[in-house]
Amino acid sequence: MNIYLYLALAIVGFSIAIIFEKKTLKFIDPEIALIFKGILYLFFGIILFVSLKLLNKPIIGKEHKNYKKGILYLIIAYIIAFLLGNLLYYNVLQKTNEVTKVSFILIVFNTIISLILTYFIRGERINLKSLLGILVAVLGVSILLLY
Repeated sequence: MNIYLYLALAIVGFSIAIIFEKKTLKFIDPEIALIFKGILYLFFGIILFVSLKLLNKPIIGKEHKNYKKGILYLIIAYIIAFLLGNLLYYNVLQKTNEVTKVSFILIVFNTIISLILTYFIRGERINLKSLLGILVAVLGVSILLLY
C-alpha cells in the first residue's frame, strides 16, 4: 500500500481523535484522561502482541540486532511525548474551544521544531522547499492568530 495513503489515514484518525479528546475533557480532568489513554495504549499493545504471536510473526526480527537501543529511544520518546506533550496538550484543549486553531498551531510548530532538531541532531539537510514551506506555515499561523 502507498505510504501516502497510510499517511492520509493516519491524519484522518488523529483528526477524529482530537475531536473526541476535546469532548472527553468536558467530563474529566486532563490528568485522568492521560491515565486512561495510557491504559488504552497498554490494552491495544497487548492485543497487538497477542495477535503477532498467534500469527507466528516475530516480535523482534533477526535483522534488528540493536533492538535494545531502539527500545531505549522509544522509552525516551514516549516519556517526553506522553507525559509532557499529551498532558500539556490536554490542558490547552480543556481551556479553549478553538480546537482547529490549537491543532493547526501544534502541527505547524511541531513540523518546524522537528525540521530544526533533525538538522542539528541527525544532520538532515534543510533545502529551499523546506524553508519556503516553513515560511508559508508561519504566515498561515500568523494570519490565523491575528484574524
